[in-house]
Amino acid sequence: YQNDFAARMDWCVKAPDEANHPPIAAIKGTPHLTASPGDSIQLDASHSSDPDGDDLQFKWIHYPEAGDFWDWYEFEFEDMDTATPTIRIPSEIDLTRPATTHIILAVTDSGEPSLTRYQRVILTLQPDAANPNP
Repeated sequence: YQNDFAARMDWCVKAPDEANHPPIAAIKGTPHLTASPGDSIQLDASHSSDPDGDDLQFKWIHYPEAGDFWDWYEFEFEDMDTATPTIRIPSEIDLTRPATTHIILAVTDSGEPSLTRYQRVILTLQPDAANPNP
């Protein structure tokens, strides 16, 4: 919050091209995804940008409290600090009903002060149709 406040103060006293502006966090496609056990999901924030041309850092964060599926420790993550990470959902997960979990994208620019913006992906996990639960 302090960086956002400092940037807003700069906007009052600096020329627009001298002040830092927040990045644009953009998720390609729909922010509502559906997957089943055994699936791999590729997230894509490669359309994110910065109005000042600053370099961007990406961080994907699991936010289980917002959903009703918390067994995230079983998932495999690859490249979670890039624009295009992969999440592998183990085939051993046993679901009796659809469940949701949330993933937050944080995009931070390299400007001064650095600014961060967020987007959310809601992942709905469906029971495996090939192995229905009794």
